[in-house]
Amino acid sequence: MKNIIKLTLTLLFLSSPAFATTLSVGTTLSFLNINDPDFEYITNRDQLQLSSVSLGLNQRIAKTPFIVSISTNRLLNREISREVRSKKNGAIFTNKTKTEADSFTLGYKIGRYIPNIGIANVGVDKSIYYAGKLAGEKQQHAILGIFGLTYIASKDISISSTITLPNKELNLESGVVLGINYNFGL
Repeated sequence: MKNIIKLTLTLLFLSSPAFATTLSVGTTLSFLNINDPDFEYITNRDQLQLSSVSLGLNQRIAKTPFIVSISTNRLLNREISREVRSKKNGAIFTNKTKTEADSFTLGYKIGRYIPNIGIANVGVDKSIYYAGKLAGEKQQHAILGIFGLTYIASKDISISSTITLPNKELNLESGVVLGINYNFGL
């Protein structure tokens, strides 16, 4: 978190007439295909999750089409509860998960589109409950490679899509994140 704050302050410090900074506030819908070795989701619908509010800072590099962005969902995040089935004995558990993600991307503006590449620092806290009682807890952390495309719908609204690369630490086979943001010029 300290590194994100330092990067944010650096980007704000660099803000001058030669740089264009935008603050974005939005929400995301994620579909994460997770192949947990111990549990499986009862339906694919359980792998969909609506994120809490995300906050981003976008910095256009002076007189170029390059845009550097950082974002986080740590400020206003919520826990998601889903039913899972044990792969060992078929018992049904409640899985409560809280995912925190900080991302850094580099994009290239082409008209209304910004294709981008980057990395995401992801932390996952899981709690498993059986019959309302805590049965176990697990914390996971990984750095993910991401590819995205942002569409600037209007001066104030942008729509984004991001694909995450597979990751063994999180048992992530694939992921797609769709977002909508309201943008404020700084």
